[in-house]
Amino acid sequence: MRITKRIALLIGVLSALIAAHSIAQHRPLAGPRAKNHQTGQHEPSRATAMVRSHMRKHLTGP
Repeated sequence: MRITKRIALLIGVLSALIAAHSIAQHRPLAGPRAKNHQTGQHEPSRATAMVRSHMRKHLTGP
């Protein structure tokens, strides 16, 4: 039971990432981005950074 739940969660996360990526490609400056006042550059939201660091853990292995 735990394995199927984990697979379902992984599929949900991947589909959400794919959807977010396709949306970001169409509208590069729209969405939840905060402007960094020191550099003047657009930074991705904290949630995006958390998801990226989380997926990096999965991709690099145990």
